[in-house]
Amino acid sequence: MFIKINTKLLTIICSGLLGSGLLAGPALAGCGEQAKKLAAALAAGDLDGAERLVDEIARARDCGPRDMRAAKAALADRILVDADRLRDKLGQAEAAARLIEKAAGYEASWKAARALGDLKVKRRAFGEAAAAYQRAIEIVARDASNDPTVKARLGTELAYLARRADETRHLAAAGPNAVLVRAPEDRDPDGAYSALLDRGPEAIRVPSAILFVYKSDEFTPIGAKAAEAFADMLKERNPVRITVTGHTDQIGSDAYNLELSEKRAKKVVQFLRSKNVTGRIEAAWKGKREPRAIANPADYTQDQIDELNRRVEFDWTSE
Repeated sequence: MFIKINTKLLTIICSGLLGSGLLAGPALAGCGEQAKKLAAALAAGDLDGAERLVDEIARARDCGPRDMRAAKAALADRILVDADRLRDKLGQAEAAARLIEKAAGYEASWKAARALGDLKVKRRAFGEAAAAYQRAIEIVARDASNDPTVKARLGTELAYLARRADETRHLAAAGPNAVLVRAPEDRDPDGAYSALLDRGPEAIRVPSAILFVYKSDEFTPIGAKAAEAFADMLKERNPVRITVTGHTDQIGSDAYNLELSEKRAKKVVQFLRSKNVTGRIEAAWKGKREPRAIANPADYTQDQIDELNRRVEFDWTSE
């Protein structure tokens, strides 16, 4: 049976596998041969054959865990190509969604995890979206631990993923079935912060899922859990300075919103002190004067954008 191979796609896939170490020369000669077959299968669109080759790589003595992840990532990224094609066809949205979910299921491609997060946002499944974006960040962080150039190369994508993770975690905590989406145990408990995103002694600003009852400085039940988690994280990091800044939505007067954001920021400061968080803790408040920079406002309703603007943000320095 003759299969026409897209040579340009084959080159791209082989290049990606080579960069991963999967085609890295004599030491991986057996695995390299299987990787070439995998690249050819992916370029030809033979996904069933590609899946079998991924299984072979998993069993091959000459292939290690990093090779396995590279093979899975290559397969996942190729599945995304088919998903993109289907998305443009009338009546194929569900088929495209199934392919995205399949690609993300390999747990190897940050692109697939991001695509899953974007899909879940469109479906208003914000908790699942937050988990998907967090997973994408973890995959990039893992890859960056093996290749220091990854962070620089994917800086824009990381900023998008971190922002989306924060937004969807906030909306998951604010919805009718409110839930606090926590990062895995090896990450900070509140926020998409990994070593990859932490800039050390440089001050960083992050929003939190510490939410309040509408028009009040009282924590919501989920907001109280988020405050506890954030306090625990700060005690582990032991920063020397923390600034808590309150923000509101655009509804109401400037004076009213300034007062409300002041009360909320001071409430968080008081809470952190009560939990024995050390360092100099200060409150600041902006009311509605600094709307949140949202990754893609078109994906949200105005009510959701208003909710995202009702937030507290943290700046801290560790040295």
